[in-house]
Amino acid sequence: MKRILLMAAILAALLVPSAQADNYGTTPAQYAKSKALVLKYFGNGWKGQTMVRCMRRESGGNPLAANYRDANGGSYGLLQLNGVHRWRGESLRQFQLRMWNPHTHLQAAVRLARGGLGPWGGGC
Repeated sequence: MKRILLMAAILAALLVPSAQADNYGTTPAQYAKSKALVLKYFGNGWKGQTMVRCMRRESGGNPLAANYRDANGGSYGLLQLNGVHRWRGESLRQFQLRMWNPHTHLQAAVRLARGGLGPWGGGC
């Protein structure tokens, strides 16, 4: 009987779709929340849609995404802002924590994007 129940549980797990995370560790619900935040900060026009594409490419919508191999002190957050954008006197750890907060991250990204989309390769 235990064997039958175990097989049924395994079969159900394989057949029932779930909200599994993608390669970035982002569930569909988290991605939708992150997308809505990007659109809130950048608007629904072309810039907002472009930044949503950048977010998808850079972090998959995971606000805690990190690329520690970036030569500029790492890249963090939804749009992967790197350590070159730290405030004067800000430690790398303080920068990481600030960039992992999606609101402060997007505020910094909006300021950065005023100079164009160069930090994201000119677009996504």
